[in-house]
Amino acid sequence: MKVRPSQLETLYHAALQGFENRAVEVLQKLCPREWELLGPDTFRHKVRLGLERARKNQLASENALLLFTHLTFLLGIGFDRDPQTPWAAEILSDTSIDEVERVEKMYQRSAAHCQETLGAKGEFIDAVLRKLPNEPSDGFKESGLSDFEKYMLRRYLLLYPEKFRSAGEERLMDLIQSGTREAASYGLTSERGRTLYLVLAFLLGSEFAKDPQYPLALDQWSESERNEPDLKAGRVRQQALAYLKRWQTAGADQRSG
Repeated sequence: MKVRPSQLETLYHAALQGFENRAVEVLQKLCPREWELLGPDTFRHKVRLGLERARKNQLASENALLLFTHLTFLLGIGFDRDPQTPWAAEILSDTSIDEVERVEKMYQRSAAHCQETLGAKGEFIDAVLRKLPNEPSDGFKESGLSDFEKYMLRRYLLLYPEKFRSAGEERLMDLIQSGTREAASYGLTSERGRTLYLVLAFLLGSEFAKDPQYPLALDQWSESERNEPDLKAGRVRQQALAYLKRWQTAGADQRSG
């Protein structure tokens, strides 16, 4: 019996689809509030992106693929390249150890990271979410500082001291510099827009703008927003606060349910 290449390709895609279905089922249980907020289609889309990114990092086993994709929900779709989680790239690129050991190191390090940035019961992130609605979306000109990057570091420290200490000033400076360029690419060129983008990158991950988990539509403009960047910044801020409020409420409902 001969198996044609087209038949092998069909079997390969069927196997991928089967694993994707299992991954969605497992991650739905691990990320119940994201499942509730995103809905089945967007949740599956994010799972698919996570699996693709895991394979690009030379991960192949089911455990490795599931852990990596789970971390995209916890730390952001680009956690493997985020200045705030440099340990991820270091572990993934370590060719001196096999995949089993890399997965174990990734699990241990990510668990420690979540403990130190979220808190044992999520108390650190809950405190941030309580502060966030009252956070100004600008303020550099009124700060008395002459350096915008130092101003943002101070904002980070005051908003989320646990994450600030976890990442460190050097890595956060990298985030500010790359985030400033990314903000401009989305038309967020005013002080308000740039500050907003950098705060969201700090909270949600450096590639939050490309993450289907966060429905912010940064690549869309109304006619008025094209001429007034602050209008776009205001819309994005409202969308982000609304999403984070729903996320917080969903978590509270699940804890009490």
